[in-house]
Amino acid sequence: MSSIEFNEATGEEIGLSIVVHLVSLVATSFLCNLLVPIVILCITDSPFVKNQAREALNFQISVVLWALICVPLCFVLIGIPMAIALTLAAIILPICATVTVLGGKAYRYPLTFRFIKG
Repeated sequence: MSSIEFNEATGEEIGLSIVVHLVSLVATSFLCNLLVPIVILCITDSPFVKNQAREALNFQISVVLWALICVPLCFVLIGIPMAIALTLAAIILPICATVTVLGGKAYRYPLTFRFIKG
């Protein structure tokens, strides 16, 4: 887990970044997990919020890809612990991101494919 330093993040920037990270824990569909970061990425001018929206979006896409990798591996049993680890990561990492963002620092998700770049 590394953090990228930005100039002082304002309260509004921190608030939007928290929404971007926590939406995956409260959303009822994968579509919401993608739409919220995309919308926030499009409407904000803040480099800090844009960075965090890209991170959250890349993480959500990566979770789906890792889940697709786990499915066939479940037939040889290695996919079961991988799926459990992925589920835990999908719950714990957005919380870690939120705590980091609350401190005014940018969060970078580990083991994430970087499809959306800034």
